[in-house]
Amino acid sequence: MRRAVIVLLLLTILGGIAWWLLKWDGGTMVTADPWARLPVNTALVVEVDDPLASWERFTSTSQWWTTWESSPGCAELDALVGRAREAADTDVLLKKAMSASSVLVSFSFVDDHMESLLVWAFPAEGITMEKLGPVFRCDMGRTSKLWSDGRISTLGADGTAAMHIGYSDGLLFISDSPGAVDGALLEPPLKSALASDSLFKLARASLGAGSDAHVLLHTERAQRLLTAWLRPEAITALNGISGWVALDARLRPEAFLFSGLLFNSSTTSILAAAQEQGVERMGIWRVLHPGVQSMLQLGISDPMRYCTSIIGEAPNEQLFEAYGSWVHGPIGVAKRASLSDSTRMEWAIMQAEDPLLAKEALEARCAGCDTLSYRNIRMMRSADTSALAAIWGPLFDGAERPWWCVLNDKVVFADQLNALRLSIDAWTDGYSLAQDARTSGFFQQYATEAGFTWWSDAAEGLRSFREDMKPAGARILLDHQNAWDHLGGCLLQVTPEEQGRFQITACLATVGSIANQVARRNDTTTTTQNDGAMWSVSLGTHAQCGPWLLTDHLSRTKQILVQDTKNRIALISCTGKLMWQRELDGPIMGGVHQVDKFKNGKLQMLFNTAERMYVIDRNGKDVERFPIRLPERASAPLNVFDYENKKEYRVLVPTEGSRLLNFDINGKPVDGWVPPKTIGVCEIPVEHMRIRGKDNLVLVDIGGHINVFDRRGEPRYAPKLQARSVENFIGLVPAMDIGDCLLLWRDTEGNNLSGKFSGGLDTLRVQTTSNGKTATEEMVAEGASPGDPIMAKGTIRYPSTYQSFSEKPRTLKADINLDGRPERITVNEDGKVEVASAP
Repeated sequence: MRRAVIVLLLLTILGGIAWWLLKWDGGTMVTADPWARLPVNTALVVEVDDPLASWERFTSTSQWWTTWESSPGCAELDALVGRAREAADTDVLLKKAMSASSVLVSFSFVDDHMESLLVWAFPAEGITMEKLGPVFRCDMGRTSKLWSDGRISTLGADGTAAMHIGYSDGLLFISDSPGAVDGALLEPPLKSALASDSLFKLARASLGAGSDAHVLLHTERAQRLLTAWLRPEAITALNGISGWVALDARLRPEAFLFSGLLFNSSTTSILAAAQEQGVERMGIWRVLHPGVQSMLQLGISDPMRYCTSIIGEAPNEQLFEAYGSWVHGPIGVAKRASLSDSTRMEWAIMQAEDPLLAKEALEARCAGCDTLSYRNIRMMRSADTSALAAIWGPLFDGAERPWWCVLNDKVVFADQLNALRLSIDAWTDGYSLAQDARTSGFFQQYATEAGFTWWSDAAEGLRSFREDMKPAGARILLDHQNAWDHLGGCLLQVTPEEQGRFQITACLATVGSIANQVARRNDTTTTTQNDGAMWSVSLGTHAQCGPWLLTDHLSRTKQILVQDTKNRIALISCTGKLMWQRELDGPIMGGVHQVDKFKNGKLQMLFNTAERMYVIDRNGKDVERFPIRLPERASAPLNVFDYENKKEYRVLVPTEGSRLLNFDINGKPVDGWVPPKTIGVCEIPVEHMRIRGKDNLVLVDIGGHINVFDRRGEPRYAPKLQARSVENFIGLVPAMDIGDCLLLWRDTEGNNLSGKFSGGLDTLRVQTTSNGKTATEEMVAEGASPGDPIMAKGTIRYPSTYQSFSEKPRTLKADINLDGRPERITVNEDGKVEVASAP
């Protein structure tokens, strides 16, 4: 295995996804079997259901995408998917077809180069196919050569063919190779081959539901794919694996996760030997320096059985007694490039059931061996050349005549004395790889017990792999260096299953890498300097209002809106991408609402400043007619109500003239509404309460007078309560009867009060900070007991007129990227927006 494992993993994770990123993503209704039209020599297949939604989810949530999206291929693909989405929005049948579709992307090795083919099951019947013409920038109407000749070609910017498209039996074929399309247009080439491939059928049947994508990989053909980028000698360790790997792929904001099975007819000697051994959690890393770039571990429960299997015969009795009889638990190797030059350091680690017995067995072979001491730990050089490889197999070829020492229950071998000293330092000083935050957190989140575990600092591992690359591979590595630097930990775990199968889990993350951490610290939009930090964005000036969390109607993730002291608002994605900034005429008052103005599922932002009312789309553009200038300056934030849940919105704005204005969602005054006046000016928004089937609009002025109107602006109820000596209003608590509804406020002496509309006051608990000052509204709400009205179910909280900053930063807690774990969103007064994993 060794470094070839890196190749297999990167093929599965990066190879399939790279085409997905750099070529295309689309969707369709299935009428024909796309699997039957794949090339007969297919090596890798990636299947994506509902690809438009999957693409939106990927680009909106993946931290890796933020480092790739500026590359020409990714930008072109994103634009293509955007055109497909626009086409779907104008055609109901097309949109339905895309949402019910799946896409297959296959990779094959043909005539010493790789070919890719996308198969999109897209029935022409009932769907206006010319709608797809603008998507691919070609003619797909009724007179198109696509229907008469079966294939058309699109042109790139340089005038050469960029993409070839074919259509047959309800299947759309897309490739950069005309041969791949022509082959797919013939009789189904894989139909008979798949029918006779029992392992393929088992592998495909094992794919699970609920994943973001599926991956099927033919192990022998995949090795040929790798030769496009790697020298043949770099992948010889993969020889012997024959069969299919079936993986369910899941997208997380910081990682790609894969899980599945290897259905094999034969396998490598290492996996075969490990098949009847134990499973272990990562253990060898406790004696490794945190600068290690990769490590591989096996679990050993029967050393004699393993050694006999790996070398094909019983091991030499004397060598086994010295180097193998005492082993029980994890064994493995680790590698790192030297800090001073390009030479590599390599370690071999073996856990001893009895460390004293292991020490005695090794010393028995060392009459007259070189011996040194470092930090009171004895280091001895082995007397036997290549002894570890002789009994433990080719995994340990790097240990020719190593030095060794015993660290607790681990025996550490290394040819270079400096490497052994690094292990002693890491063990003695307590800063081993296991105690390094970047790797320990990565393993805690993604790793489990396994018979075979391989981990790599992906970015550093790729760089050290360059000497084994062909010019094409080295060029890809160089051209996308910044993106590779944002790669983090790479993990592959294999555990034997019944019937000779192997369970496989894999992960490629944007965390867990030294290079990744450095790249993030040097990036103006991201950082990992704080524990649990995911990213940060600087607004460029001090913050004034926010943050507000808004739903992205495409990905359903949360976006962050903040306003700075220059009155610019900035929208930031859940991955830390600054989507856009634009200037307003003043600070936003209160909150930001989202409405579906056009009743098509797309959400817009609705809010007001003192002078204007705005409706802005997700791209930061004003919706037609907006912003509108208010006939009077607003005294409070607007509020919006959809009384019958039919998206017939009403927008109500209190004014400095003590009036309540009412607009429809187009910004026009509502017919028949005569703006009612209040005794005093209102600084809090009007609220809506439906009681006994009747709508009540409740508006409280600065003098504590409560006004209750119906939907036409007529008085509905005359409350007896008047709030006096108000410092600030907290909220309303609805009740079964309008007179029993409560108003909550804090008076100038710091008392928290509640009063029924019908009259009568209650004093609530006074919540204070440790320095004796009155607590903020948030602290009151969090500190109140379950019986307090402030925490009652359905309590309507009043926003501040301006969500401005005090001495402390403003913090929210929410699962913004939909990964099932909450994040902490913090906006500091200096204009830095930070997101970290919430404890």
